[in-house]
Amino acid sequence: MNLVLEFVSSFIGWLILTSFMASVMAVILFALRFTLKDRVPIRWQYLMWMVLIIRLLLPWAPESPFSLYNVFPFTDHQATRIMITADVLENTRPVIPEGEMLVPGSLEPEAAAPSNVTSDESPPIPWKYLLIFGIWLIGVITFAIYMIKVNRMFNRSIVNGSTDLVPNSQWIHLIEDCSVKIGMKRSLPLRVTNAVKGPTLYGFFRPKVLLPAAGMEEFSDKELSYIFLHELVHYKRKDILVNWIMTVQLILHWFNPILWFAYRKMREDQEISCDAITISYICSDEIREYGYTIVKMLEKKSTRSQRLLATANFSMDSTQIKRRIRMITMFKKNSYKWSVVGLLTMILLTSVSLTNAKADHLNPALAQELTVMEKRNAPVLAELDTTIRAKVEQTIYEVMRDLGKPLPLKNIRAVPENHQWFLDFIGDGTGHTYIWVNDKTGTLERVKLGIDLQPSSVESGMIDQAKQALKDGGYEGPTDFKAHRVIEFDPELGYSYEVQTRFVDGPAEVLFSNDKISQVSFEMNPAHVTEEQNRRGQAALSTLREYAGDQLTAAHRLIAGKEGYINLQYKDGSHVNYHPETYEISQIAVSETAAGKKKQKVINMTPQQLTKTAAPIASELFQADLGEYTLTMHKKAPGTATFSKAGQLNIHVSYNKYGEIYFIDRNHVEYSK
Repeated sequence: MNLVLEFVSSFIGWLILTSFMASVMAVILFALRFTLKDRVPIRWQYLMWMVLIIRLLLPWAPESPFSLYNVFPFTDHQATRIMITADVLENTRPVIPEGEMLVPGSLEPEAAAPSNVTSDESPPIPWKYLLIFGIWLIGVITFAIYMIKVNRMFNRSIVNGSTDLVPNSQWIHLIEDCSVKIGMKRSLPLRVTNAVKGPTLYGFFRPKVLLPAAGMEEFSDKELSYIFLHELVHYKRKDILVNWIMTVQLILHWFNPILWFAYRKMREDQEISCDAITISYICSDEIREYGYTIVKMLEKKSTRSQRLLATANFSMDSTQIKRRIRMITMFKKNSYKWSVVGLLTMILLTSVSLTNAKADHLNPALAQELTVMEKRNAPVLAELDTTIRAKVEQTIYEVMRDLGKPLPLKNIRAVPENHQWFLDFIGDGTGHTYIWVNDKTGTLERVKLGIDLQPSSVESGMIDQAKQALKDGGYEGPTDFKAHRVIEFDPELGYSYEVQTRFVDGPAEVLFSNDKISQVSFEMNPAHVTEEQNRRGQAALSTLREYAGDQLTAAHRLIAGKEGYINLQYKDGSHVNYHPETYEISQIAVSETAAGKKKQKVINMTPQQLTKTAAPIASELFQADLGEYTLTMHKKAPGTATFSKAGQLNIHVSYNKYGEIYFIDRNHVEYSK
């Protein structure tokens, strides 16, 4: 049963996505048709409809950054999810690797009581998808029965009301001559029937040309040859097959009016392009007579053709007669210039429409885990309002995709004072496991996630980039990495959404921020630090605390962006970062409380006190006048503050309960993490 439900959900997603993509492409074809009008040869305009048919037939298409569907960001996410096949969904519980301990971690004060819903309940049945599938299936069956009925009735009318022409009939000789003229190896049988009002090509497996029982004797042999040439061109181009394929697609997408309109326009272009090819087989001075034949046939024809029939007609109805005559009178056999335009348009249309939006490349294992975990988490999310549940599921999916490993949802809790839902997951004990979403929209509002990752589950290419970055920086040690990923997002603290991936192998470390290397660091031999470099570091530290930086114990090389830094670490826990050539300080820190410090009265620093304490330090280290900066005290991170000034790097400080600054940093971000 689960497999059936998953198939229904995936199929509906695929059907809607395919129909949407085809509709977008059809609208583009309408625009091209209007723009090009009669400039580009009609044969090229008709071929463009073949691209639409191929788009409808493709169960899968390659991704491309040039795909026109990149402008619709939801298509890549939907395509990724519906490509998960049913065979990976047999087990609805993820397998926890042996030896991996699931440590829930302590909850923050705002995330206390667990939900009463447990993850052992059965997933809810997706009635919405079953209802949509049922309505779609009823429509398909209805249209299919109608099409079969119409074609069977038409076929019976041909059998019951047709007359085989005698072999020596002049019409037989005419159609045989026309067959030779266009390069056909055999001619098609002719039948006279009351079932048609005009010449018609009918049948795919046993094609035949149908002539109306009345009125054809009024056409001369030359006019009949034009008619036969037209129908034989339909046969040679396999237009019956094209019409059959498009009709089946209309049955599948019966709910899409854009495709029905597109089919009508395609049939018009089919007839006119057939006119163009037919004209190429006759003399130039006969083109006008060919046009008169179409008008004459239209006068004899009193009813509109049935578009769901597998036929191709010489003259369909009067709605297109003006355009057909205009195209015939404007016909040029050697319109090479516009043929090139048509070819280039076809190439461009194919490249942007027969490709899918560039999706996030998930490895198959992660794609499977995300889908399985989505099923496991469903019962815990059951108490959410149905208006936001789908959005919450999508939010979780996207965050866990970025995390690289889906986590089981432990419980959820409403936080009405913040208009949020708090989601608590089960992690591996190496970081936070919390997500907050808006209780009205289900959109993401805050994230605190952190887990260790297997290097094999990290995005392809990141490890190679990390190794190359260390090599370029001069590191020659081993690179057997361990990986840890953190996702943080908190607009109130100025944290933009950031995915940090840290690769560590002993003294070597590479930090990625949103898939780009933000920092490379590795251990240096302290003996290689010059006396001047050490002296500069100690002098900088003394601005925070006298005699800080007593004994150099370690040195690291840091590369952040295009800038390179040296990090010196001392026995007393202090450290300093500066440029190895200019000695420009970027960060210094000492231990939060000096050893042997006598307990003093705890103070809450006012902005004035903090500015007064930080001003001489900023002046000496950065030549900055804090009187020109704006101070922000971070209430949700007590003991931290930021001095900012337009056009200048921000200065971040941390201070302890004794009113001492023990950390100062200067960079471009709004708030240092």
